[in-house]
Amino acid sequence: MKKILLISGVVLLIFIVSFGYYFYQLSPVSSESKKIEVVIPQGSSGSSIADLLSKKGLIRNAVVFKLYLKVYNVKGLNYGKYILNTNMDVPKIIKTLQGKPVADKIVISFIEGYDIPKIAKKIANSTNNTEEDVYALLKDESYLDELIAEYWFIKSDIKNDKLYYPLEGYLFPDTYFFENKDVTVKDVFRAMLKQMDKVLSQYKEEIALSKFTIHEILTFASIVEKESLTKSDGDLVASVFYNRLEKKWTLGSCPTNCYATRTENCVPKKVVPKYQSPYNTYLENMGGKLPVGPISSPGKNAINSVLKPVKSDYMWFVADKNTKSYFYVTNSEREKGIADLISKGLWFD
Repeated sequence: MKKILLISGVVLLIFIVSFGYYFYQLSPVSSESKKIEVVIPQGSSGSSIADLLSKKGLIRNAVVFKLYLKVYNVKGLNYGKYILNTNMDVPKIIKTLQGKPVADKIVISFIEGYDIPKIAKKIANSTNNTEEDVYALLKDESYLDELIAEYWFIKSDIKNDKLYYPLEGYLFPDTYFFENKDVTVKDVFRAMLKQMDKVLSQYKEEIALSKFTIHEILTFASIVEKESLTKSDGDLVASVFYNRLEKKWTLGSCPTNCYATRTENCVPKKVVPKYQSPYNTYLENMGGKLPVGPISSPGKNAINSVLKPVKSDYMWFVADKNTKSYFYVTNSEREKGIADLISKGLWFD
């Protein structure tokens, strides 16, 4: 009797574990929202669709997806262009693929760290607008006033005549979908500002407690964005800048100097330390100060690094030619680090 109960218990346990594993594989791959365009070729089988979705990172397990199709006798998966999301579970993905494909919508992806010139070029390349249309809107005083009245996070800071571009740093970098190429620049900006509103609204408590204004927070985050490639790097970069600001040191950030001089492909040898600009954080009079405004579009990680800072004793950091970051407490440590990178051929030529 005990043997029978033991076997039954083992079988039940295996069933429960298998059942749990099966339903886990049907769950969304992420709780974060990330839209992904998928084109299903005409004549695709359920198996090939499963493989495609797996390759796109939209499902956890292609085999389980195929099993689901068989168990539930799923029919009517269509072909064409679909916009799916990483927060969709398998049933929702299937329901979407059984519906009508999207029309010839356009997809515009703005990458973290893009500045206004890159955003303008991207809009011009993806829509029927020109770069001049973008810059013309940014110079429209009445439009800027409308934005100040409409969005809680946009203040009169954007009308500072020392800024290169009023909305630099305010347009959230993400992937956006529009009906067609006739979309206006205003519509593109509206989508990006709406997303920035959504992101910043998650940090209202931190913003209220911060010693920085929202404009300064976005300025700070835009520098962190340009100085780091990973979230962990961003957290430490932000800590270095917090420490330097606290000691009234200059930030000495290469990207701020290159932005000031409008220099592309920024590397240390391109820096002009004494270039007179309110963006240049190498100037002696910039001790303990942030630039006049953002230098790029910061992503959520960079914003988080500024609003939820980690503490460190680091005062310096450098990056090698492979973009790996190194952090130091003293300048002598930094100089030794650079010498080591030079000896290994990892320093910028």
